[in-house]
Amino acid sequence: MLPFLFGVVFVRRFVSFFSITARRYFD
Repeated sequence: MLPFLFGVVFVRRFVSFFSITARRYFD
C-alpha cells in the first residue's frame, strides 16, 4: 500500500512540475 501511495504522490508531483514547465515554454 505504501509504494502505491508513494507512486501517486510522485506522479502528481511530476505532473505539476510538467504543467509548470509547459506553461513556461508555451505561454
